[in-house]
Amino acid sequence: MGAELTYNGQALEPARFDRASLLAAWKTGALDALERFEMIEGVLVAMSPSRNAHALLLPKLASHLITSVNQRFAVAVDASIFLDEQTKLAPDISLLTPPVNTDYASTEDIALIIEIADATLDKDLRMKAALYAKAGIEEYWVVDIAGRLLHIHRQPGASGYGDIQKCVWSNGASPLCAPDLIINLEKVSA
Repeated sequence: MGAELTYNGQALEPARFDRASLLAAWKTGALDALERFEMIEGVLVAMSPSRNAHALLLPKLASHLITSVNQRFAVAVDASIFLDEQTKLAPDISLLTPPVNTDYASTEDIALIIEIADATLDKDLRMKAALYAKAGIEEYWVVDIAGRLLHIHRQPGASGYGDIQKCVWSNGASPLCAPDLIINLEKVSA
């Protein structure tokens, strides 16, 4: 999953959470000090703080989606999604198919996941793409702020996405779940 934990040259195995133990710890307030985190293969991982470019684009894109999907989908921002019993991510934006569970969305509820990458591009394109593909998320987009590119991932499988495309922001793109919707990130970000 990442860097190995060691002490005096000995490999250490972290204590791992699962969905039930994470929710129980949340309920007691034991995780309040962690602020923003995700759970990857049972390990709690701190989320990067948002930089200005990310923080400014996120509400613009979410607002655009909310007005564009015409209640066909619910638009969730930074909502926790359990991909399996040991992996919980909080994507920047999720399009969810109604009716929306008021607890946590399941993978079957997700029509599209969007991550906005400022300082997290490599993590979003590699680790998160692999996790979303393994969970069967049909479509995953990474908005590359610095490169002004949209990385579109489709055809999920156990070894990753089978179809990955890059498009420049000004070209616009349509999600599989709403082919009539053209999202032009150049205009959204203006």
